[in-house]
Amino acid sequence: MLSRREIVLIIILLVVIAGTAYFLLFLQPTLADIQTAQASITSKEDELVELKILEAQYAQIVESRSAIQPQWEAFEQGVPQSFDDTEVLRIIQKVIYPYTENIDVEFPEQGEDAVDAASDESAPTLMYRVALDFTVPYEDIEPILEGFKEERLVSRVVEYDISRIEIAELGIEEYSVSLGLDFLTQNR
Repeated sequence: MLSRREIVLIIILLVVIAGTAYFLLFLQPTLADIQTAQASITSKEDELVELKILEAQYAQIVESRSAIQPQWEAFEQGVPQSFDDTEVLRIIQKVIYPYTENIDVEFPEQGEDAVDAASDESAPTLMYRVALDFTVPYEDIEPILEGFKEERLVSRVVEYDISRIEIAELGIEEYSVSLGLDFLTQNR
Protein backbone atom coordinates (compact mmCIF):
# COMPACT_ATOMS: atom_id res chain seq x y z
CA MET A 1 0.00 0.00 0.00
CA LEU A 2 0.93 3.60 -0.53
CA SER A 3 2.36 5.64 2.20
CA ARG A 4 0.76 8.78 3.41
CA ARG A 5 3.41 10.86 1.70
CA GLU A 6 2.81 9.19 -1.67
CA ILE A 7 -0.93 9.74 -1.36
CA VAL A 8 -0.40 13.47 -0.67
CA LEU A 9 1.93 13.72 -3.69
CA ILE A 10 -0.60 11.92 -5.91
CA ILE A 11 -3.39 14.24 -4.70
CA ILE A 12 -1.18 17.27 -5.36
CA LEU A 13 -0.34 15.88 -8.82
CA LEU A 14 -4.04 15.27 -9.58
CA VAL A 15 -4.91 18.83 -8.45
CA VAL A 16 -2.15 20.26 -10.68
CA ILE A 17 -3.31 18.12 -13.65
CA ALA A 18 -6.95 19.10 -13.04
CA GLY A 19 -5.98 22.80 -12.75
CA THR A 20 -3.91 22.64 -15.96
CA ALA A 21 -6.70 20.83 -17.80
CA TYR A 22 -9.23 23.42 -16.59
CA PHE A 23 -6.95 26.27 -17.70
CA LEU A 24 -6.25 24.73 -21.12
CA LEU A 25 -9.74 23.41 -21.86
CA PHE A 26 -12.00 26.09 -20.35
CA LEU A 27 -10.33 29.21 -19.03
CA GLN A 28 -7.94 29.97 -21.93
CA PRO A 29 -10.63 29.62 -24.69
CA THR A 30 -13.02 31.73 -22.59
CA LEU A 31 -10.40 34.46 -22.16
CA ALA A 32 -9.67 34.36 -25.91
CA ASP A 33 -13.41 34.71 -26.62
CA ILE A 34 -13.61 37.67 -24.23
CA GLN A 35 -10.65 39.36 -25.97
CA THR A 36 -12.25 38.77 -29.39
CA ALA A 37 -15.57 40.16 -28.12
CA GLN A 38 -13.82 43.25 -26.69
CA ALA A 39 -12.01 43.85 -30.00
CA SER A 40 -15.33 43.47 -31.85
CA ILE A 41 -17.02 45.91 -29.46
CA THR A 42 -14.23 48.45 -29.99
CA SER A 43 -14.51 48.03 -33.77
CA LYS A 44 -18.30 48.45 -33.66
CA GLU A 45 -17.97 51.55 -31.44
CA ASP A 46 -15.55 53.06 -34.01
CA GLU A 47 -18.02 52.26 -36.81
CA LEU A 48 -20.81 53.84 -34.75
CA VAL A 49 -18.77 57.04 -34.35
CA GLU A 50 -18.13 57.14 -38.11
CA LEU A 51 -21.83 56.56 -38.81
CA LYS A 52 -22.81 59.37 -36.44
CA ILE A 53 -20.40 61.68 -38.26
CA LEU A 54 -21.89 60.64 -41.62
CA GLU A 55 -25.40 61.11 -40.23
CA ALA A 56 -24.51 64.63 -39.08
CA GLN A 57 -23.00 65.41 -42.51
CA TYR A 58 -26.09 64.02 -44.24
CA ALA A 59 -28.37 66.14 -42.05
CA GLN A 60 -26.25 69.18 -42.91
CA ILE A 61 -26.49 68.39 -46.64
CA VAL A 62 -30.27 67.94 -46.41
CA GLU A 63 -30.55 71.22 -44.52
CA SER A 64 -28.41 73.13 -47.03
CA ARG A 65 -30.31 71.53 -49.94
CA SER A 66 -33.64 72.58 -48.48
CA ALA A 67 -32.24 76.08 -47.99
CA ILE A 68 -31.26 76.43 -51.66
CA GLN A 69 -34.27 74.54 -53.08
CA PRO A 70 -36.39 77.71 -53.47
CA GLN A 71 -33.50 79.45 -55.24
CA TRP A 72 -33.08 76.47 -57.59
CA GLU A 73 -36.80 76.38 -58.36
CA ALA A 74 -36.78 80.11 -59.09
CA PHE A 75 -33.77 79.62 -61.38
CA GLU A 76 -35.45 76.70 -63.17
CA GLN A 77 -38.52 78.82 -63.83
CA GLY A 78 -36.32 81.22 -65.79
CA VAL A 79 -34.65 78.43 -67.81
CA PRO A 80 -36.58 77.51 -70.95
CA GLN A 81 -38.07 74.01 -71.31
CA SER A 82 -36.27 73.51 -74.63
CA PHE A 83 -33.70 75.32 -76.70
CA ASP A 84 -35.30 78.63 -77.65
CA ASP A 85 -33.74 80.36 -80.68
CA THR A 86 -35.73 83.55 -80.15
CA GLU A 87 -34.62 83.93 -76.52
CA VAL A 88 -30.99 83.35 -77.55
CA LEU A 89 -31.33 85.94 -80.33
CA ARG A 90 -32.86 88.39 -77.85
CA ILE A 91 -29.86 87.94 -75.53
CA ILE A 92 -27.39 88.32 -78.42
CA GLN A 93 -29.18 91.46 -79.63
CA LYS A 94 -29.21 92.94 -76.15
CA VAL A 95 -25.49 92.29 -75.58
CA ILE A 96 -23.90 92.83 -79.01
CA TYR A 97 -26.14 95.21 -80.99
CA PRO A 98 -25.05 98.31 -79.06
CA TYR A 99 -21.57 97.65 -80.50
CA THR A 100 -22.22 96.10 -83.92
CA GLU A 101 -25.04 94.69 -86.02
CA ASN A 102 -22.71 92.72 -88.28
CA ILE A 103 -22.93 89.32 -86.64
CA ASP A 104 -23.16 85.70 -87.75
CA VAL A 105 -24.93 83.27 -85.43
CA GLU A 106 -24.70 79.50 -85.76
CA PHE A 107 -27.31 77.52 -83.83
CA PRO A 108 -27.19 73.78 -83.12
CA GLU A 109 -28.70 71.89 -86.05
CA GLN A 110 -32.28 70.70 -85.76
CA GLY A 111 -32.41 67.55 -83.64
CA GLU A 112 -28.79 67.91 -82.55
CA ASP A 113 -28.33 66.82 -78.96
CA ALA A 114 -27.19 69.09 -76.20
CA VAL A 115 -23.46 69.52 -75.89
CA ASP A 116 -21.50 69.19 -72.68
CA ALA A 117 -24.56 67.83 -70.91
CA ALA A 118 -23.82 66.37 -67.53
CA SER A 119 -23.06 62.66 -67.66
CA ASP A 120 -26.00 62.15 -65.31
CA GLU A 121 -29.10 61.75 -67.49
CA SER A 122 -31.22 63.13 -64.65
CA ALA A 123 -29.33 66.44 -64.62
CA PRO A 124 -31.87 69.28 -64.46
CA THR A 125 -30.24 71.37 -67.19
CA LEU A 126 -28.49 70.85 -70.53
CA MET A 127 -26.26 73.24 -72.44
CA TYR A 128 -26.50 74.08 -76.13
CA ARG A 129 -23.52 75.63 -77.86
CA VAL A 130 -24.08 78.64 -80.09
CA ALA A 131 -21.27 80.07 -82.24
CA LEU A 132 -20.99 83.81 -82.85
CA ASP A 133 -18.75 85.71 -85.28
CA PHE A 134 -18.60 89.50 -85.30
CA THR A 135 -16.24 92.43 -85.84
CA VAL A 136 -15.82 95.25 -83.32
CA PRO A 137 -13.20 97.74 -82.13
CA TYR A 138 -10.88 96.38 -79.45
CA GLU A 139 -12.39 98.47 -76.64
CA ASP A 140 -15.83 96.90 -77.27
CA ILE A 141 -14.72 93.28 -76.73
CA GLU A 142 -14.62 93.42 -72.93
CA PRO A 143 -18.09 94.98 -72.48
CA ILE A 144 -19.55 92.33 -74.78
CA LEU A 145 -17.96 89.50 -72.78
CA GLU A 146 -19.14 91.11 -69.53
CA GLY A 147 -22.65 91.42 -70.99
CA PHE A 148 -22.77 87.69 -71.72
CA LYS A 149 -21.39 86.97 -68.26
CA GLU A 150 -24.35 88.79 -66.70
CA GLU A 151 -26.97 86.82 -68.67
CA ARG A 152 -28.40 83.97 -66.59
CA LEU A 153 -29.03 81.65 -69.55
CA VAL A 154 -25.42 81.90 -70.73
CA SER A 155 -23.65 79.17 -68.84
CA ARG A 156 -20.12 79.91 -70.04
CA VAL A 157 -17.90 81.08 -72.87
CA VAL A 158 -16.31 77.84 -74.03
CA GLU A 159 -14.13 79.05 -76.86
CA TYR A 160 -13.02 82.32 -78.33
CA ASP A 161 -10.72 83.61 -81.01
CA ILE A 162 -9.79 87.26 -81.51
CA SER A 163 -7.99 88.37 -84.67
CA ARG A 164 -6.87 91.87 -85.63
CA ILE A 165 -8.21 93.28 -88.94
CA GLU A 166 -6.72 96.44 -90.38
CA ILE A 167 -8.47 98.29 -93.19
CA ALA A 168 -5.68 100.65 -94.34
CA GLU A 169 -7.63 102.67 -96.90
CA LEU A 170 -10.24 103.59 -94.28
CA GLY A 171 -7.76 103.86 -91.42
CA ILE A 172 -9.82 101.44 -89.34
CA GLU A 173 -8.49 98.81 -86.97
CA GLU A 174 -11.05 96.30 -85.78
CA TYR A 175 -11.03 92.80 -84.35
CA SER A 176 -12.77 89.72 -85.63
CA VAL A 177 -14.20 87.82 -82.65
CA SER A 178 -15.45 84.22 -82.65
CA LEU A 179 -17.23 83.01 -79.52
CA GLY A 180 -18.70 79.68 -78.51
CA LEU A 181 -21.37 80.15 -75.84
CA ASP A 182 -23.22 77.44 -73.91
CA PHE A 183 -26.87 78.34 -73.29
CA LEU A 184 -28.86 76.54 -70.59
CA THR A 185 -32.10 74.66 -71.11
CA GLN A 186 -34.02 72.26 -68.90
CA ASN A 187 -33.46 68.51 -69.30
CA ARG A 188 -37.08 67.35 -69.56
